[in-house]
Amino acid sequence: MAVTPTSSEAGLLKTRVPINTLSDEDRAALLEKIDVKRLKRGEYLFRQGDTDSNNVYLLSGRVDLLLDNKVVDTIADDIETARFALAHQFPRKFSARAKEPVKFVSIESQLLSGLLSHAQTESNSVVADEAVDEDWMTQLLRSSVVQHIPPANIQNVMMLMERVDVKAGDEVIKQGDEGCYFFLINKGRCAVTRKHNDDTVAEELARLGAGDNFGEEALLSDSPRGCSVTMLTDGVLFRLGKEDFATFIKRPLTKDIDYEEACKVIEAGGIWLDVRDPVDYQRNGMDGSKNIPLHSLRFQIDSLALDRQYVVYCADGNQSAVAAFLLFERGIKVAVLKGGINSISQAEEATAGNVPHEPVAPQQDSSAEGGHAATDTSKLIQERDEAQNRRSYWNDALLNPAKNMSRCRTGLLLMLLR
Repeated sequence: MAVTPTSSEAGLLKTRVPINTLSDEDRAALLEKIDVKRLKRGEYLFRQGDTDSNNVYLLSGRVDLLLDNKVVDTIADDIETARFALAHQFPRKFSARAKEPVKFVSIESQLLSGLLSHAQTESNSVVADEAVDEDWMTQLLRSSVVQHIPPANIQNVMMLMERVDVKAGDEVIKQGDEGCYFFLINKGRCAVTRKHNDDTVAEELARLGAGDNFGEEALLSDSPRGCSVTMLTDGVLFRLGKEDFATFIKRPLTKDIDYEEACKVIEAGGIWLDVRDPVDYQRNGMDGSKNIPLHSLRFQIDSLALDRQYVVYCADGNQSAVAAFLLFERGIKVAVLKGGINSISQAEEATAGNVPHEPVAPQQDSSAEGGHAATDTSKLIQERDEAQNRRSYWNDALLNPAKNMSRCRTGLLLMLLR
């Protein structure tokens, strides 16, 4: 049974994350498109393994979360966890079963993401206004980095973020350095620059302001910083360490699969996406794959189909993690080929090295037929194999003279011919 939300239910939804970051206008638009659903005790809100991408919010009652039919947690409407979507991972890692009569809403992810993007656009339009003074937690919740991670992880990220006061001219990150932190700008503005080599003047790529974040690419790819970020004004940043970023953001967002599983995805209608440079792609790209280099993926991502799943690969899997993150932000289903295309070649070589060799039959000397002369190595191999065969014949003959007389004659004849 589904009904339009009442005023009290609309008030509850206003406290749910990240619905609480929407403007009154966007929240009203959302309420027009959703219904409140009711279930009896024992009925399921969703089941483990479901692939729907809806955000399910509990409004009243209690829900058991089950893993392999065993209760692992209970969510009640009056606890902090209820502010977040239930078991927000796809496919569903848990089942959700009503422990008592419940009310809940199920919101399409694309609908919510669209409203959040609209809110982000409006926020960016006033980012240059130094009078803007927004709570950093609200800014974090609006960030595309955290919109798709599990709710419990969002709480952990908030607890672990560290405040850093900065001055105009401070170099927050330096091109070429190891990536150690993910940053959120609470106040102030900064410039993103890059040098093509040590002798060139740094090129300004972008300017960032309150609510923007940076530093995730080096953490996702485990590669050195590709750009420098310098403060243009005094400001306040919040940062999250590399290990915490990997635990609570990187791992939930990047799904690694091996080559065998990747092939099953492709057979089911998926698409290979090669994010290497065109030269490498031409050398050994996957059959039927699409090539978009990582550096241009942001600008060509709209050319990808929203209704298809992509398996992203690069050389070793590092760049693929960044690409998968960019696709995930746009609501595109994506997985990463574990270890990249290099892992496939290594696996094939290892397999080839373990294949047992079939016995090699003695070969005739082609030069006797007027053909090409055999190499010295080929002659040695041929002579070795024939000698082994002769020893086998004679040993067998001595042990079984009656049974193997014909084979003995053959062995003798071979010796006389030599």
